[in-house]
Amino acid sequence: MPDKLSPLGIVSLRDLEFRLGFNRTVLTNAADKAPRLYRPFTKPGPKPRIIDNPTGILKEIQARIQSSLLVKIPLPTHIQGGVSERSPITNARKHLNADTVVTLDIRKCFPSITNQQVFHAWWKILGCSPRIARILTKLTTFERHLPQGAPTSTTLANIVLSEIDDQIDTLCEARNVTYSRFVDDLIFSGSDARTMINEVVKIVKTDGFRTPHAKIKIMGPRSRHQITGIIANRKLGITRESKAKIRAAIQQLKRSKNAAQELRSLLGRINFVSQVNPVVGASFNKLLGAQFPRVEFVSGKPLPYIPEITKEQ
Repeated sequence: MPDKLSPLGIVSLRDLEFRLGFNRTVLTNAADKAPRLYRPFTKPGPKPRIIDNPTGILKEIQARIQSSLLVKIPLPTHIQGGVSERSPITNARKHLNADTVVTLDIRKCFPSITNQQVFHAWWKILGCSPRIARILTKLTTFERHLPQGAPTSTTLANIVLSEIDDQIDTLCEARNVTYSRFVDDLIFSGSDARTMINEVVKIVKTDGFRTPHAKIKIMGPRSRHQITGIIANRKLGITRESKAKIRAAIQQLKRSKNAAQELRSLLGRINFVSQVNPVVGASFNKLLGAQFPRVEFVSGKPLPYIPEITKEQ
């Protein structure tokens, strides 16, 4: 049966003050002024995204809500994104050795989650009183939706979508299909995974979300099973595209004007690869070491201190 979330049970301002460490005046003022405490900007990239960007005291309160309230709520194991000690790797590992893998995507997930759904989460799912739920909703939504870039948004999305998960998980159990969700990516694996598509689309649509048909992927026994950027057939692997991008980034590093900053980012990517496939990660570390012999490694991992890189190096 689907797991039920543990309620917070906050019913008074005094309790909310105690748990968050802010007095009620600060909390209620921030809640009332919240719409004016965002500084939206567009994040560049192949698909530019609008980041709502909470600032100042509002962001501090949101960070405290996340660390003192939301992060302590145990989430079911099928929820893999935005949860401590879960990652794209643990998500992909759940679907190893499957005959068929199906993935669906919730379109514009955060902007599609309304303030009413967030209020419902605080009140009905997490057991706060209506008054506290209204304050927390004001503090964690922007222009009637879940804001991109807020510390609380991923966990609240997981909680809002947990009721959809319950319906989907019940269907999956009946058909022996493995289900996981990585924020807005829904993944199904097993011999009957394909049969889930129509019913899941209906469930998601009933709750006000959309799953674009163009983004539905069906990967059969002879296909490469790519899940949250990781190959997951008989064992975990890195895609050819990802490996090619890392090699290119290593080659271009010496010509970069921001080599030190880009090196830090590159080391993070290589560390991720090493967790998926230690052999491939070691080969990238070796290639990087040949380019920058002064960057030291311990057991395949870079030292915390990374010297400034110049073209002369």
